[in-house]
This record gives sequence, structure tokens and C-alpha cells, in this order.
Amino acid sequence: MALPVQPDTRQLSLQLLLAPCGQLSGDGQLRELMQERRRHVGNASGGLWYLPQALTAELPLPGDMACEALAIADPSAAVWLQLRFGGSLRSASLSSAWLHEKALELPAPAPQAAVA
Repeated sequence: MALPVQPDTRQLSLQLLLAPCGQLSGDGQLRELMQERRRHVGNASGGLWYLPQALTAELPLPGDMACEALAIADPSAAVWLQLRFGGSLRSASLSSAWLHEKALELPAPAPQAAVA
């Protein structure tokens, strides 16, 4: 008899890129970057998880800043993403099960440009 597959519940040591809401996701470029990375790496996350304000509110972050975040597995990618999008980096340990359950959605697409 086959045993049911147990969800991965490891704690991952990650970098969190925190920024005010819209700074990371507002123009659609983060969404495109995440899609390309997932295609290139060949897995569901690509080592990047987007956390909108509703998810960052679940984390024990200092202060009351309404923010969005990007959880990043690769420290060198974290530095590059901070240079690209701004925000602040901090270390975090998050459950892989929580990330895969709640943070696999991509940011919203960029709003359509008004055509006159």
C-alpha cells in the first residue's frame, strides 16, 4: 500500500524584500520576472514567492507598515532584486508548506495603458 505524500514542511532560510504596497508589483515587471524565472528554473516557485499585504500581515514584522514582500531563496538574487525594485532586505525563516500553499500566486498584471 502506498503511503500518502506528506507535504514538505521544512523551514527555509530566505531573504525577504519588503517594500510599500505597489512598489514591487505595481508596474507588472515583477510578474514578468517571476514567470520567466519559473520557466527557466523549471519549478512552481522559481525560488521566488510573492507576498501581498494580506500575507505580510501574517508575518511577525516590526512596525505597522503596510507592505508587500518577495521571499527569495537565492541571496545573490535578493541583492539584485533589491537594486532593481528598491525596498529593504531582511532574513526570514518560513515554512515551505506555507509558502507553497499561500504565496505561489503571481502579482497582478500591469494595468492596461489608456489609449486615446
